[in-house]
Amino acid sequence: MKLNPFRRKTNGYFDKIKADYAERTRELEALRREVAEAKTAFEDARQTLFEVEQKSNSTVWSRREQELLRQKNAAEHHYNELRTRLGHLELDHRSLRWKAEAPDALAQRIAELKVLATRRQQIEAERDKQRGAIAKLEARIATLRGEIDQETESATQALIESGGDTPGASDALVKRRQDLKLLAEAVAKVRQQEAALESELGSIPAQERELRRCIESDQASVAEIDLHEQMPEFIQLIARAAVSKARVHGGNRHTYEIQIPETALEAATASLDAEIRSD
Repeated sequence: MKLNPFRRKTNGYFDKIKADYAERTRELEALRREVAEAKTAFEDARQTLFEVEQKSNSTVWSRREQELLRQKNAAEHHYNELRTRLGHLELDHRSLRWKAEAPDALAQRIAELKVLATRRQQIEAERDKQRGAIAKLEARIATLRGEIDQETESATQALIESGGDTPGASDALVKRRQDLKLLAEAVAKVRQQEAALESELGSIPAQERELRRCIESDQASVAEIDLHEQMPEFIQLIARAAVSKARVHGGNRHTYEIQIPETALEAATASLDAEIRSD
């Protein structure tokens, strides 16, 4: 997702974010290696002390045991210190990552939302096709049952009238009963397919909601980046207005509140909604 292509000036805000993120990533990878090494050193020192203690029969610690304890404590302190640094660095890295990856993440999630909408349309079309097939099969079943009932009644009456001398079910009646069984199995199979489609279709709204939530978060990050990128265009005007107002009315000159026209808010809302629209 590209940032606003109509900006006339930039202060390199986003470039700095990407550079800081790359630097923090390198620092994070290096620190993680340090933490892993410190953990190994601590565990080794603890295990060595434990083994020496197990072999000792004395109730008084030897100089070697005291030295090993000191080494174990120092290794543990260093390990815990690095873990604390790692936690702080991970928070800093995560904050930069959200901003550095926001434009690309926004484009990717919008594309995923469109793919999901296309898939929903495909499922609905396939489901409608399955329903049409079920309707035709059930209509054929109803017709076939009527024919079977009539032929069964005729065959039964013939048996009664002949005293059992005439054949029972005809080959045609037997075949119709077999066809009825096959049709019933076909309906059951198509209904299973329809149920699977309904299940997949039912899962799509939750996926769409989650994607829209993520998109809105990415939009906020991209909008903030865009604002900082274009800040040189008007920051001096705002600063002048803030200082002038503070001189006359007092107050904090570092902030200046601006009322946004409703038309501008409506236009921004429409633009953001258009990005999220999946149809």
